[in-house]
Amino acid sequence: MNIMIRHAVIWSCCLLVLGLCGSPSITQAVSHADPVANSYLTITVKSSPTAHFSTALIIEHPRWVDRFRNRSFQRALRTCDLPAAYLTLYADGKTTHYLADEQGYVFDVTGHQLLQVSTETRKLLHSYIHLLSQKHYGEPLMWEEVQSLLPRKAVFDIIDLDTGLRFRAQRRAGSRHADVQPLTYHDTKIMREIYQGKWSWKRRAILVKINNRFIAASMHGMPHGRGALKNGFPGHFCIHFLGSTTHRTKRVDPTHQVMVHKAAGHLADYLDKADPYELVDIFILALNQQDEYLLKQLLPSVLKDDKAAIRNTLTELHYVTKISTLTEEPAHDLLFMQIPVKVQLYWKDRGKETRELIFTLQRHSPVERWSVECDLFSKEN
Repeated sequence: MNIMIRHAVIWSCCLLVLGLCGSPSITQAVSHADPVANSYLTITVKSSPTAHFSTALIIEHPRWVDRFRNRSFQRALRTCDLPAAYLTLYADGKTTHYLADEQGYVFDVTGHQLLQVSTETRKLLHSYIHLLSQKHYGEPLMWEEVQSLLPRKAVFDIIDLDTGLRFRAQRRAGSRHADVQPLTYHDTKIMREIYQGKWSWKRRAILVKINNRFIAASMHGMPHGRGALKNGFPGHFCIHFLGSTTHRTKRVDPTHQVMVHKAAGHLADYLDKADPYELVDIFILALNQQDEYLLKQLLPSVLKDDKAAIRNTLTELHYVTKISTLTEEPAHDLLFMQIPVKVQLYWKDRGKETRELIFTLQRHSPVERWSVECDLFSKEN
């Protein structure tokens, strides 16, 4: 069974299904053929709904397809905001899409309705999703360990987790994170394509391939400082790994760390454990990245479905710079916090504005994730 998915690694499991007919026969290939009319299920792991880079398992066995036919939904007790996998069922001449979480629970495309499948099906899905995630995402290695794998002047591959574009690079320097340059003019061209033709400080989740290992990392795309290679790149750029810090402040950069966790497939867990001050930084990151998907994971339920308000703000806003230094206070037992942050807002049509934003963070219990609301989305804006 072939299916076309651009920039994807396709796992084809075509007659044998774990738990039904023995161990599956799995091969890796990139296919460019159209799907045929037979019934089958595709389980796809990718970092966001719009990501082109994906890893998929195609299951053709009819007994597996029957597990999803004519199933009813029930109201879910919780929503599936950060899907671990995307399911597509091709059966009876129609296509049906579902979302799945890490435990194998299946939801409709809104993430609010739970599909009633058997416990056995859920457990099998959980196994497949875990397997695909291991193949798709990178290892979350600490910076201290990465340094030995990535010595200075080491050449390695960088894979952008959203586009799937790949280029070669060389580590040139950096003691607290890696200072890197594209290897050739061609590599610089590909990196620029990842940033849509404009150099940017925006963070991107990437995989660093070195010695046949894929390591979760985050890069920005702004040339700065010195460069030594003849590659058309005027300087170097930075790559951060788990626990790495900036050279100037010697502190972990939460905006890079969120992308490292995204590259490792651990974004949901990272947001669950982030403290309110880290979430404020992540919220500003989502605004600057124009990342509607990430922003919706932070907003309370009453706001995340207001697509018009989110998109209008992202369309009008060019960039946010935090200019106040926050005094962090313990918040592990709190359920409500308000954090004032002085910022500079750069509007596309209104120019620069300096103001204080009020971030309101709430949760129902100390073990739940904080939601983040900002008066930037108030009607006055």
